[in-house]
Amino acid sequence: MKIYLTVVIVICAVYYGYGRYVGGKDYLQTTLEYTKKHPDPKWSPMIDYYVGFTYYQQGEYTKAKGAFQQQLADYPTAQYAPEGLVKLCLTAQELREWGTAKEAAARYIEEYPDGKDIKLMKSNLDSLNYNHP
Repeated sequence: MKIYLTVVIVICAVYYGYGRYVGGKDYLQTTLEYTKKHPDPKWSPMIDYYVGFTYYQQGEYTKAKGAFQQQLADYPTAQYAPEGLVKLCLTAQELREWGTAKEAAARYIEEYPDGKDIKLMKSNLDSLNYNHP
């Protein structure tokens, strides 16, 4: 599994770099479109998550938000759903979309009360409710 994950990340990074700096085509978006058209519950949630994560790391928050939303809409109970909710919350905060950030944090708290990021999500939700009622 770790080898497959590493290969997926490397492929995404190469496609992203090539599309952005050489070819002018966004291969990460093409990857998202492919997973939408050819769903595979075993691999698609992970691919969607890591495409969103790559966009997030590059500061392309709007595209990252779309990838995380696709992942959560298509595979709401998959293994990467908790991480997708955390990243969706953080991405929405970067975009100053407070409602989306609150919804993602509240959903994480409700669905994963014993999750590893529960303290972070509770803190984010408290902060969002305080600063953006």
